[in-house]
Amino acid sequence: MGDVLICLPSSIVTANATLSLTAGTANAAFPLDNLKDGNPAKPFKATGTSCTIRATFGGSTTLRGIAFGPHNLAGATVAISNNGGMGSTSFPIPANREDGLSTDPFLQFTASSATQWTITITGAAANVAIGELYLIVSFQTIELLLGAQEAEAHKTIAHQTDYGNKTVLWLGVSQRRVRGTVQLNNNIATYLSQARDARGQTRPFILIMNAVVNDAMCVDLTTDERTVTWQTPASELGLLELEFLERQRGPAL
Repeated sequence: MGDVLICLPSSIVTANATLSLTAGTANAAFPLDNLKDGNPAKPFKATGTSCTIRATFGGSTTLRGIAFGPHNLAGATVAISNNGGMGSTSFPIPANREDGLSTDPFLQFTASSATQWTITITGAAANVAIGELYLIVSFQTIELLLGAQEAEAHKTIAHQTDYGNKTVLWLGVSQRRVRGTVQLNNNIATYLSQARDARGQTRPFILIMNAVVNDAMCVDLTTDERTVTWQTPASELGLLELEFLERQRGPAL
């Protein structure tokens, strides 16, 4: 299994950029700024199956990764480039899951600085639709101990008769939750920084449970408080319980 990756909320800098289309046209009801409103269930949509999105910063900005989703780009060709010397780099898009919902892709790359970052999309099966765009300054590695739990819920409405006959309606959405305990040695500052930067449950961030699997989650912390259980009197070894809840992504685009 690869590393568990996470980023600080402040490491997602899309909100600092001006977004524009250099090719293609936005659906007026689903404008480009929906890509940075913090709500994955409120998408940007184009009027065609290809478009080019440009993020322009006020000054040179160094990025080390990108993620986006939810989306309808399975089978499409997606590439990222910038005006700082980074040539067009392919962005692999995972297949949709068995429930028809998309898997959100991510890409790490060597640090590159530029004022303009460009995402080129061609060959989508339907008019392009993307929930959020995450331009990421840096990732951190965290360690979840054995016993970590990953849960996935498919939201339903269920009615059962007195005879036990059940009618169930799936609402077309799912949501994941991750629980785990980390062992703190000299790395407590990493986890305190994460919680403080998130302001408890206020600000979302990206969580990648396996760095070698192309599957990113936009998550929130589920509590406002962090509690460390120290295992040694000298505060050299402690345990910290963490729980992350995926932001609702809405139905398939």
